[in-house]
Amino acid sequence: MADQYYEQMLTRIDKLITRIQPACFLLVALSVLCIYGELLLPIYGQMQILN
Repeated sequence: MADQYYEQMLTRIDKLITRIQPACFLLVALSVLCIYGELLLPIYGQMQILN
């Protein structure tokens, strides 16, 4: 009986991870894009001023 509950718990955890994982990837991707923008947009702005 305990084995059955353990298997159910593992199944629920796997389903939960499957649902959460895409959201985590999206959050990481958005964070990287924001950091990229914060670093490079001022550089591009300075290049515009020099021209």
